[in-house]
Amino acid sequence: MQGWVRRGLILLALVAVVPLARLLQSLLSKVFGQGDGEISAFAIDHAIGALPTLVICVVICLLLWWLRDHYSKTGWVLATCTCVAVFGALNFAAEIAITSAPKPRGDDNLHRFPYPYIQFKGASASGEHNRLGYGGPVPEQVKRDGEYRIFFLGASTVRFGDPPIPDLVQRIFSEEGFENVRVFNFGVSGSNSGMDLARLVFEVLPYEPNMVVIYSGGNDINLPLVADPRPGYPFNFMVYENHPLYAKDYPTVALTAYGSYLVRLIARQYLSEKFGGRERLRRDTDWNTDAWRGRIADAYVRNLEVSARIAGAFGSKLVAFLQPSLLTKANPSQEERELVAHYSKLADLSADSLQAHEDFIRDSINARLLKSRRPPDFRYDDLSQIYDASETATFSDLIHTHQQAKTVVAQRIFETLRDMLAGERDPDHSS
Repeated sequence: MQGWVRRGLILLALVAVVPLARLLQSLLSKVFGQGDGEISAFAIDHAIGALPTLVICVVICLLLWWLRDHYSKTGWVLATCTCVAVFGALNFAAEIAITSAPKPRGDDNLHRFPYPYIQFKGASASGEHNRLGYGGPVPEQVKRDGEYRIFFLGASTVRFGDPPIPDLVQRIFSEEGFENVRVFNFGVSGSNSGMDLARLVFEVLPYEPNMVVIYSGGNDINLPLVADPRPGYPFNFMVYENHPLYAKDYPTVALTAYGSYLVRLIARQYLSEKFGGRERLRRDTDWNTDAWRGRIADAYVRNLEVSARIAGAFGSKLVAFLQPSLLTKANPSQEERELVAHYSKLADLSADSLQAHEDFIRDSINARLLKSRRPPDFRYDDLSQIYDASETATFSDLIHTHQQAKTVVAQRIFETLRDMLAGERDPDHSS
């Protein structure tokens, strides 16, 4: 009887390790960190998160070993205990390694924090965004007399840079003597044209914009290849849609397995399909067909046209720029050709098929916009070939450029906006 009491105390002590570790984490955070539970100088932050799984594995091993006399083959018990112990140790190491690894900028909740109506935007509490969740200055609620407000919408190519494109455009306006012009950056990492439309309605219009600039297209065209394949949908909408709490059959086994970082590495494809359903959506949407690509172009054009009509109803002009892509550059460097090969593998397509995908959608967008009856206050400009003269490396991935290349786009945008401003001052001016 005393032996079982001893073993029970051991199990209780093991279970108590987890809350004690949490307490230790809190104490260390207050001493060495900011008191918020994050300790940048210690891996204990990540190790504590893996403790429950490790404790469970140790408990299972102990129980099996203590019950070994009830089995005819102790070798089976020993093998099972070894496997469980190895799994626990590897999972513990995997959690520390993965959670300690730096995350790509824009790929975490600091830049894609859930927000009503607009899907997501930057987390203002992160310190990397203003109080509205965007970059740069916050517009005053009441517009000053004579102030001309220009709001930029788009994705990470708008939001980020050193400085980003909207800041470069503001600098040129200031250098050219347009002291009344103020440019605001409302870009959000991962945004597409539908999300831009939602931000226009719910976030921008209350600040009385005189002009709205949408610099986009890259995410609309490319994200359906690798993320949610439905034309016009936010790239991660399938994840929201397949939330376990919404499921008719709660995925207990899959969620339990998902709690292990080691299982996430081994069964990545299974878990991705279980919680995202991308392959099913691809089948339902006729993924990688010209009809599907046509719907992508239709969604983009429709979002721009609706944005222009809404902006016009509120007395604002809208200028849309179809952003350039690595696949539209006439003379890619060797480094850029290697990038194309990399992204073609991610999309499960050959480089030629990836190129054909891009060309088809861009041609369709231009054909639709040229044929459509655009509102008078809607200006559209295709920047696909803006880097054709460059033979050096311009792009760092499919749509993001190196900093020096941003000045080329900023100058082109400035010239377009300047001409439109001149047209406002002189009604007979051709814009």
